[in-house]
Order: sequence, then structure tokens, then C-alpha cells
Amino acid sequence: MIYLAPKAPADVADYLIDLVDYIPAPAELDDVEVTIITAGNGEDPIALQVESFNSVASPIVKDRNIAVLIWLSGGTKDVRYVGQISFSDTASTEPDRRIEREFQIEVKKL
Repeated sequence: MIYLAPKAPADVADYLIDLVDYIPAPAELDDVEVTIITAGNGEDPIALQVESFNSVASPIVKDRNIAVLIWLSGGTKDVRYVGQISFSDTASTEPDRRIEREFQIEVKKL
């Protein structure tokens, strides 16, 4: 589980999720999907939204950094949400390597 910093309901906040440990060199990030899958209060529709996301591949601290920048908006105060990031890489394997990881974020008054 990846734990993201909390956000307030009115925030449109960005989060950088590092994926370098999941993609072996020299492969790069190929395809990414980000969804919010559950809300701790069972709300339907889920109030926390993925606004947009971009794959980021640029050196920051390490020689090779692979990450996804996601933007989250909305949410209900005092609710914990679980999201999923699903991604593949450019390595030529059969079947295509696909990895799914969950992340958690709490929406609260900050």
C-alpha cells in the first residue's frame, strides 16, 4: 500500500508516485491507469476524483526516476479512500508485464 499525504475536500492536489523500483532498466513506463476504487464511508458515487495524470520520467535524485504525477480533487471530509494505479513497461515480454498497486489517502480539514 502506498500512503499519500492527506488533502482537504476543496483541494486539487498533486501527488508524485515513484515507480522506479517496479520497472527494471532499461525499460520505461508504457501505460498507466489510475482509479479511485473505494471510499471508507461507502459513498456512491465516490466524491474523490482523479483529475488527470501524467507519466514523468526524469532524473531527480537517482540516475533513473520513473514516476506518475496524479491530481486528485474533491472527497468527503474524514473519509479514507483507496485508489489503484495499474501500469506496464516497455520491456518486450510475453505476456506484457502489468503491475497494480493500491494507494490510500485521507480527506480531512487541514
